[in-house]
Amino acid sequence: MIRYFTLFAITLLLVACGSGNSVNEPNVTPGGLNDLFFGTDSTLEIMTWNLEHFPIHDQTTVAYAAQVIANLDVDVVALQEIESLNDFSLLESQLPGWEGFRAGFASSDKQELAYLINTQRVAITQSPYEIFQDDWYAFPRPPYVVHIAAFGQDFVVINNHLKAEILGDSLCQDRRAQACIKLKDYIDSQLPFDNVVVVGDMNDILTDPVNDNVFLPFLSDTQNFAFADYDIAIGSSYYWSYPFWEGGSHLDHILITDELFDEFDNAASTTETQLIDTFFPGGLTAYGQVLSDHRPVAMKLFIP
Repeated sequence: MIRYFTLFAITLLLVACGSGNSVNEPNVTPGGLNDLFFGTDSTLEIMTWNLEHFPIHDQTTVAYAAQVIANLDVDVVALQEIESLNDFSLLESQLPGWEGFRAGFASSDKQELAYLINTQRVAITQSPYEIFQDDWYAFPRPPYVVHIAAFGQDFVVINNHLKAEILGDSLCQDRRAQACIKLKDYIDSQLPFDNVVVVGDMNDILTDPVNDNVFLPFLSDTQNFAFADYDIAIGSSYYWSYPFWEGGSHLDHILITDELFDEFDNAASTTETQLIDTFFPGGLTAYGQVLSDHRPVAMKLFIP
């Protein structure tokens, strides 16, 4: 059952989020989590967020995550590392009008992929399902796919959590590279004319040299694919999604197919890293202790 919850007010700092289309120096003003904003009634918002070993701080994490999602006013949230089904159900119950889906077995406490979908604004036309379930090498977590409809159009969202880098394991990069090759082939063959949005914690950067770049299959096919967060990747580290790595790193990406190029080129469309840590007393350290080591990345699409 969906239950309403009361947002708790906290006095914190507000720093403007960085935009994928234009990045400006942050503006510091008094505020708090209740000052978060991103979505609008005239746009479709899709956000990816690795909620590290959810929940890392029990129900405190659940309450903060619910408040962040509600105040950002997005439509679809693709989540990674959802370990507790019970706490995920609690998170869903604190978001009125939303529906949650978690991959894997109900009894599993592994890092699973999940969705939270605002069904007041988005219709679910096909419930989430996994692909590449038997390809553990390329996909240690099978991609999680959902079909939705909004603003008179259909969309396919593919949620991913690619193989993480393990010190001394030379195969990790190859596993991510194989995942990108196979995922592109899947989209080309199974979804050639669909509005496809690929999101998730990809565990690699977009700016590696050509001979070392796992995303080359997508980056080299500029007629059919574009990373909506590419400007973030080549911009200031202040706006990168994984700030806990020394010097920061941008690992969480949003990829779109050519069917959405015109919508993304609209002035009302953008991609932003949501700097939630700047809203917490104690800053990044507190954010990492309560919510995650990743920041969410969100795309806003104006659909004519």
